[in-house]
Amino acid sequence: MAKWGEGDPRWIVEDRPDATNVNNWHWTEKNATQWSIDKLKKLFEGLIIKDDTYKITIREVEHCTGEATANNRKAKLIFFYEWDIKMKWDGYMKQSENRVKGTIHIPNLSEEHLPEDVDVDVATETETDEGYIVKEFVRLQGAKDIRKQLAAYVTGLKHEYSKGLILPTKDGEMVAAEILLQKETKTAANKTSFNVKKEESTTKKLADTKTRITLSEEFKCTADDLYAALVQPEQVRAWTQSPAIVDAQKGGNFSMFSGNVEGKFLELRPGSQIIQNWRFKDWPEGLMSTVQMDIRQKEDVTVLEVVHTCVPEDQYEKTREGWQKYYFQSIKARMGYGSLL
Repeated sequence: MAKWGEGDPRWIVEDRPDATNVNNWHWTEKNATQWSIDKLKKLFEGLIIKDDTYKITIREVEHCTGEATANNRKAKLIFFYEWDIKMKWDGYMKQSENRVKGTIHIPNLSEEHLPEDVDVDVATETETDEGYIVKEFVRLQGAKDIRKQLAAYVTGLKHEYSKGLILPTKDGEMVAAEILLQKETKTAANKTSFNVKKEESTTKKLADTKTRITLSEEFKCTADDLYAALVQPEQVRAWTQSPAIVDAQKGGNFSMFSGNVEGKFLELRPGSQIIQNWRFKDWPEGLMSTVQMDIRQKEDVTVLEVVHTCVPEDQYEKTREGWQKYYFQSIKARMGYGSLL
């Protein structure tokens, strides 16, 4: 028989002033659903997303369906949450200030996904060229800001709402909870740091092996016709046979081939030159190439000269083939610029 005080410590009941859930052994659950709804509305309603060209405001969290709980078992915190969120936004391009309206849908915010991996679906209710341009800004830039707010919600759930869930021992200590949260925070920070370093390393690797593509193609049209085919949204949609957003002005964004090619206009000289920042959507974030298109009209043809610089070496063949097949051949076939004038 064990002497007094020498038994298995798992069976020793520690004194607590309130005699509740001694040593945090029992499962306790705290419903975080209403707190989460209020927190998400506070984080999103009134959020402004902007740059030098656009200004977007999230006006309302239209619906926020789901649940969240914070749980304690053996001084370990476990969180469950699952949310389907829909929001309304409006905004404008600063040079026009015509209001554009739309929605943002987040269908899968849960503990199974990191905030940076959550889907953010953007739609516009303003079916104009300007509406699609603003929508693309929300999709490309706004999604980053939205995911930051989702990360703030998860942090708040784990660090703000869980306070008091781990009860102190008789000495007033909360060591287990503090260690767990600190460890979790450090792990998340290390993971973020690793991802950033990995992405920076990948970007640097690609950027260090840049190549140059030089192409020249003849079209049976005038220089003005070819220029229009490259910058007018309805014509771009016609020869790409896919959704396209083209804001043909200095600093304006473009998105073509259903968002697979994107970039920004740096210079535009009607009928003669287009200079763009240009990238495939699946390139590492921040990696950008430069395209210069010179349009030269001759007696019976117009020549398009393309110089594409800073193309990652492993993307050279894909990019060169894309220009020839999806730009040159498509413009000739669908705009009729492969025939005689």
